[in-house]
Amino acid sequence: MKIVLLLADVKERALTNIKNTVVTVLDELEVELEQISLETLPYFNGNSNEIADNIVRQINDSTGIIAYSNVYLGGMHGAMQTFLNYISIHQILDKPLLTITYSNFWGEIEAGYQISKAWRFLGGSDGGCIAFNSYISEEDTLRIVDKQIENFYRSLKQGVSNIISSERMLFTTGAKPQVNNPVTTVAQPVEAAPIATSTPQYETINTEEKEIEEITNLLKGKIGGDTNFQPISTGTYARPQQQTTNVTRKVAKRIASLPHYFIAQYDKSLNMVVQYIINDTKEMGYIVISNGDCRYNEGMANRCDVEIMLLDTILEEIIIKSISYQKAFMVGKIKVKGNFALLPKLDQIFRSNREYN
Repeated sequence: MKIVLLLADVKERALTNIKNTVVTVLDELEVELEQISLETLPYFNGNSNEIADNIVRQINDSTGIIAYSNVYLGGMHGAMQTFLNYISIHQILDKPLLTITYSNFWGEIEAGYQISKAWRFLGGSDGGCIAFNSYISEEDTLRIVDKQIENFYRSLKQGVSNIISSERMLFTTGAKPQVNNPVTTVAQPVEAAPIATSTPQYETINTEEKEIEEITNLLKGKIGGDTNFQPISTGTYARPQQQTTNVTRKVAKRIASLPHYFIAQYDKSLNMVVQYIINDTKEMGYIVISNGDCRYNEGMANRCDVEIMLLDTILEEIIIKSISYQKAFMVGKIKVKGNFALLPKLDQIFRSNREYN
């Protein structure tokens, strides 16, 4: 998946932190990201060049777009406005746009709607709008950005369709009106087509079938008349038995080691049963967390709060904290049944095994 990030004057520290959060989240989701600073492009001064045309190609090759703009007195930055004017000669068909705006004073919501409205009129679709003001704490701002970028990723991954807007309808019906030129037609006499009186194709097929039958009979006669032909007797090679390593036992020890990294002994109210199913080794086991204790059991639980299906290598990555349960689920590395809300909790109550090494 590829996403284009359009930036319009996001040089202030607060805006830069938001941009870095967007980049970090998309990088964790393994999304190819193309960042474009609009105010630094030569076409901003009215010049058309290869760089601007390349931006349009990047947009057409992408799955979604993120437009991030600083806001001054209720309006989008001039670089974003000039960019939208420039690409108005191109068709941006069904590309979802997530709008992020930031203002030190007021107008961030109006500017976001303005960008989204212009994008829909150009043929794109609405992917949501996130508006921030300087009165919001930086911690809350980055937390909201993290969640909203993940939601935008899910909508692109699942192909969520958007309700058609009035701006989109105007584009589809009136963006490129058809020119009705008067056409003068001259009547021509109509001649009847000749009626076929024979079927040469059928005769050709019959001729080919006869030739194939003659060749087949000829080959059969040659093979049948050859009395010197003797089948070669060959021996059967028996593949030696190989020793198989007990992989299942290794995985069972890995699942069983989860209680060793359990760090929520203080939380006596935490109660859950987590079932693990290793697809490639067919190993099954579950952990029971109750009254500040974590116990491992082999096999299938009669009842579980969440069931996690994954590969052995992914389980190892989760144990060493190179990937979280939540991120692994979002990128499709694990399959989950049951209460999905418990995944962030699992990331909190287990410590990485690297801390013991």
